Formats: sequence, C-alpha cells, structure tokens
Amino acid sequence: MGLTGRRETSTSNFRRYFSITSFISMVVAAILLAAFYRWIALNDLVELGERHNVALTQAFSNSLWPRFSLFLRRTVSLSSDEIRTHHDTAELRKAVLAQMRGLSVLKIKIYDLTGRTVFSTEARQIGEDKSSNAGFLSARSGKVASELTRGNTFGAFEGAVENRDLIASYIPIRRGDPTAPIEAVFELYYDVTPLLQKTQRTQWVLLSGVLPILGLLYCVLYFVTSRFVTSRVQRALKRALAEKGELVEVLGQRVAKLTAAEARLLALSDVNVAITSTLDLRSVLTTLLETIDAVLPNMALQIWLVDRQSGQIERAACLNLDEADWKGRKLKDTPPLVKEAMSTRTPAVVRNIQTDPRAGDSEYFRRQGVISYLGIPLAVKERVLGVLVFLTKEDHLFANEEIEFLTTLAGQAAIAIENSQLYEQSRIQAGELEKSNAAKDEFLQVLARQKEELSRLNAGLECEIAERGRARAELAAKNRDLETLLYVTSHDLREPLRAIENFSRMINERYRDRLDDKGQDFLRRVILGSQRLNRLLDDILMLSRSQRMGAPTEEVDGESIVLETVKRLEGKIGATDAQIHVAKDFGGLRVDKVWATQAVYNLIANALKFTRDGERPVVEIAPYRPNGPDSSAIGIVVRDRGPGIAPEHTERIFQLFQRAVGREVEGTGAGLAIVRQIAERHGGNAWAKPREGGGCEFIITFSQNEPVEGGKNNGHATDGNPLS
Repeated sequence: MGLTGRRETSTSNFRRYFSITSFISMVVAAILLAAFYRWIALNDLVELGERHNVALTQAFSNSLWPRFSLFLRRTVSLSSDEIRTHHDTAELRKAVLAQMRGLSVLKIKIYDLTGRTVFSTEARQIGEDKSSNAGFLSARSGKVASELTRGNTFGAFEGAVENRDLIASYIPIRRGDPTAPIEAVFELYYDVTPLLQKTQRTQWVLLSGVLPILGLLYCVLYFVTSRFVTSRVQRALKRALAEKGELVEVLGQRVAKLTAAEARLLALSDVNVAITSTLDLRSVLTTLLETIDAVLPNMALQIWLVDRQSGQIERAACLNLDEADWKGRKLKDTPPLVKEAMSTRTPAVVRNIQTDPRAGDSEYFRRQGVISYLGIPLAVKERVLGVLVFLTKEDHLFANEEIEFLTTLAGQAAIAIENSQLYEQSRIQAGELEKSNAAKDEFLQVLARQKEELSRLNAGLECEIAERGRARAELAAKNRDLETLLYVTSHDLREPLRAIENFSRMINERYRDRLDDKGQDFLRRVILGSQRLNRLLDDILMLSRSQRMGAPTEEVDGESIVLETVKRLEGKIGATDAQIHVAKDFGGLRVDKVWATQAVYNLIANALKFTRDGERPVVEIAPYRPNGPDSSAIGIVVRDRGPGIAPEHTERIFQLFQRAVGREVEGTGAGLAIVRQIAERHGGNAWAKPREGGGCEFIITFSQNEPVEGGKNNGHATDGNPLS
C-alpha cells in the first residue's frame, strides 16, 4: 500500500473514531445537562413547596388553632374511635376545608408530641403512631422537614386521586412567638404535579434545543476535520459558527424566559409567604407593597379598597409616591380607571396616563412624574375588593406575560386582604359578643337585686301608704288649726290696733294745739305703725290663704285680669300721675282669677311705689311667652323705669319680709312673696331682672295643662292707650 493509500486509511480511521467519540460525547453531555437541570429544578421546587406549606401552616395557626387547640390537647384521654366521631373533629374538618378551599393541598394531618395522629382529613388514619417517623422527629425538634414523593392512589379532601406528585412537609406548630414551645406537629401534602410536569417539559425543551446544537457542532467539526486544508472549509466553518451563534442566542433567550418564569414563581411564593404571615390588614398591605417593591423596584404602587361598611372605594396604601399628596387631594368621584378595572374585572392599561382622558386628574400624575399605568382588580370569587395599581416613571409597555404575572400576584393579595378583613370582622364581633354577655350578666344581677329590693319595698308599701294617709289627715288638721290661729290672732290683734290708732287720731285732733312738734311726731309714728301692722296682718292672712288655693279649672282672659287690676289702682295711678301702657293679645290663662289678679296687683303697685326722684312712673304690662305660642308656661310681665334692683337682690326680694330698700318706702316685705306663692301654686314661677337703661322687669308665669290660644307678642310691650 502506497503513501496515498495509507493516508486514506488513516483519514478513514480518524473520521470513524472522531464520529464515534463525538457522538458519545454529545449524548453524555446532553444527559448530564438534563440531569443537572432536573436536580436544580427539583431542589427549587421542594424549597418552594416547603415555604408554601410553612405559610399555610402559619395561616392555619393564626386562624384555627386558638379555637381547636384545647380539643386537640384533650384527645390524650380519648380513643381513636372517639376522636373520629367527636363533634369537634367534624367542626375542625369543616374549618380546614373552608381554609384550604381553592388551594393545591390534598391532605392535612396533626400529630401530638407523642407521635399520635389526632386529626387527619382522611378519617381512617386518625390514631396512627408516627413516633418513629424521621420527618415527625425533625419537626418535633423544631426543624421543618420536607420531601418530594409520588402517590399512585392518594386520599385527598374530595376523594381519591391518582398519579400525583406531592411535597410532604412536617412543620412544628407554635402559638404566637417563634420561640414559643411546640404544641403539635402539622403534616401537609402540597400537590406540585403541574409544576413538576412543567419542569419536565422544560427539560425536554432544553434537550430539544441542546441536541441540534451539539449535532450541528458535530457536523461542523466533522467537516473541518475532512476539509480543513481548503478555503471552502474555512468559509463553511464561518457560516457554521455564525449559525451556532444564532442558535446559542435562541437557546439563551429560551433559558432567560425559563429563568424569568422561575423567578416570577419564586416571587409569587415570597409574596404569598409574606402576606399570609399575619392577619392584620395594615401589616398585610405594608408587607405586600414592600415585597412587590423588592421584586419590581422601578414601580410606584397604589392600593384602593372598598370599605365594607360604607361601600365606598378608599385610598388604602401606596409606595414610592408622596402619600400625603395622594391621600390629601380631594376627589369628586372614584377615578375612572379604578371604576373601569372594578366594573369589567379586567386590567386597565394606559401607555401615557398624563395625556389619557380617563386619568381624571392628569395634573397629579404630572406632579408625581409617572407615565404608564396598570390597574388590576383585587377579586375573590364574585367579589371585587379593590384595585392594585402599578405606575412607572418611564414610558413602559406592559406585555401580556407581565400582566398575567401581576394579575396572579393581585389574586394572591386579594385572598390575603379578604382573610384580614374577615379576621378583623370576626374579632370585632367576638369583642361585641363578649361585651354583650358581660352586660347581660350584669343586667341579670341588677334585675335580681331590683327584684329583691322590690319585694322588700312592696312589703312595707302598705304600711307606708297607711302612714302617709294618717300624716295627710294630721297635716290637714294642723293646717286648719293654723288658719284658725292666724285668723283669731289677726282678729284679736286688730281690736287693740284699731283702738290705738283711733285714740291716737282723737288725741291728735283734740289736743294738737297743746302738743309741741315732738309730741305730734310721736302720735304720727304711732298711727303709721298701727297702719303698717294692720297691713302686715292682712298680708300674712293672704299668704296663708294662697297656700290652700285650689287647682284652676277654666281659662280666664289675661287682658281682663290686667284691666281689672288697673281699675283697682286708679287712685294710686292718679296720685302718682303714672303712665300705664297695656299690650294686646294676652290670650287665655288657666288660672284662679281672684289670685292671679292679686298677684298682678302686687306687681303693678310695686312699680308705682318705687320711682326715681322727681320722675313720673311709666309702667308697661305685656304678655310673656318664652318659647313661642306652644310653651306650657305663659304669663304676664310688668316693666317699670324706677331705680331698679341690684342683681344680687333679685332673688332675695321674693322671700318673706325681705326688702331691697329701707323703711323710707312704705311696705311690709310680703307682697312679692305672695306673688311667688301664687305663681308656684299655679305650676309657674315669679322672678325679676334689671332692664337696660334703668328700671326693672317682673315676670309671673302660670303652667297650662293644655294649649291655650294667645297672641303673638313674645314678652314685649306694645304701645296701648296710656292710662293716667
């Protein structure tokens, strides 16, 4: 064989060995790449499922554990059959089903610290002993344990399911503080079949992308080894490298999309864990905004929520915006884009919010420097809780994948917000119920004490009634005796008073010429003292009689009372040259006419008696209605322009024998006391107050048992005809 033959043989062997080696290398590289990707994906999936299970367990601990922890501790003394048939087991199952409805959770178990199964959504497993299970032992020591498993046939909430990939987690249950002692162990089976299937599809996509690249690489290398000496080989190699670069770029884009999908899935998990770690609404909103900001740092956020009581949409929370400006601006109505997202239950997307007519307040968005807008409704089942708004400060086109991801995120947020609102409502109702029960117990105690007190009072009521009857009879007899005594005393005193006055007058008339000025002054004082004592006896008798006044039974025209009084005082009016003004429209008064006339007489006589030095008395008499025609206490007001009364004396002058002036003005000090006594016997009152510009105003009122027609003069005198 010549040199050419050996070269061809050597080349043929080289090509054969190169082909076999390259093929084996490509297969091994593809298998290793697929295995490495599957290992990474499964580890991420287990970690994601474990965090999801821990979050669900925390939510369960916050909402259901306080209600059923006491029952689960009592299962120590119950048999397995007794636990299965216990009423609280059924209630716990209902509560767990309600809590986990709509989630990818197939089974839940609860173990006590001895490893005994005290609750399972699959009732036949209650009572099983898991004390030697490695996952249980890890959780009891405080460490969460999780594993990926596959069940061919699996008992779930709603029946048996087949061929499912599950993440089983053993999680310690603590109440409140993370450092609190472990009370039980929670086992949760989370269905990750869709996620695992998606991972497998991604693996095959990766293989389908890698194998052509490796095949092309093999072809290129084979071609290079065959034709490396020719320029044609070089050109082909350049083209192959260019195609390889394009394929690598396509593969990189696919890997980037897969990486972004995994990042979004991880972000959703982080958001879910964060917002389910508490049930306080304010904390949920703050955590939600901070978590979204960590995932999407270049966006401003707003949350609008519907108030459960008023039904109005309100501004709840925001981030990366001026909160005072956002909440402080006055809105005539709910922004149109928020309304649109809530009414259509679909995202509202605006490329430039500063120019879009649906913005409602474009100036606000210009002031905040935001451009693009995305509003996603926060919906749970058929109810829309509000809107989650994403804003960017640069022109941004929200892609469909991005909108889909943010919609999923908003759905998780809506569930957490609704749970917080329901928790707050249940907490308020529990507090109100507790207060109601405490009030009920207190009311029953008070009722029992009142019943006991009522029995005691009823026992002595008849004795008290009889005693009061005797007391009233004795009081009536004493009043009659007092009246007789006053009358007899007055009558017996009047005789010597008349004698003193008459004899003093006779001495003054017969022996005036024989008496000096001092003697005549003594006689004058004796006569005046007798007259004053006579008037005092009359006033005392009148005050006594006024206390026995009967209830008025008919209406009397107020104007007739005033005119009759003025007529009786014509002598004094003429003597003082007084001017009297009587208003109109007094209306009807339910009074005893005789006593009402006496009261008005005393008031007008007072006004004539107290005048300023050298001035003519001016007296105004008008109806008094403090609160209009419908008042139940109406009366008469008498105004004068006399010297007036100091404010500190306005009450004292209505007391018996009390005067605001000395003896220089005649009087007994009983006239105003009689006026008040008459007013009080009629259910009214009498008082005085100074007038502006001088003088005084005296008011007497009478209670009316039924509405009395009267005039429209509300206590102000109108000019009548002056009487002089």
